[in-house]
Amino acid sequence: MSGFNIVHYKIKPGMEDDFLKAHGWMSPLPPGFKRGNLIKTGDHQYCLVGEWDSSQDARNANLQMIGMLDRFREYLVDQGPGIGVTNAFSGDSIKEISSD
Repeated sequence: MSGFNIVHYKIKPGMEDDFLKAHGWMSPLPPGFKRGNLIKTGDHQYCLVGEWDSSQDARNANLQMIGMLDRFREYLVDQGPGIGVTNAFSGDSIKEISSD
């Protein structure tokens, strides 16, 4: 099964357009990255859900993903001690749920 990473962002007021534009030029994409979805979860809040060939591919891409984050870090709100500007999780899919 695939690996996934989920990253929660809080965006500074007035910076949402810049944040969204920054996600339009995410390249080169890391090896093993299949696809991602950026989801608006509330006022000035978003989650990115990335699907990978494996969670190991996501871990291997950590430095590259931090480099991508550095392109728009200035748009993000610090979410507190121990979290920083992103609240991130990753792991292996254990069950696929579908309507089929």
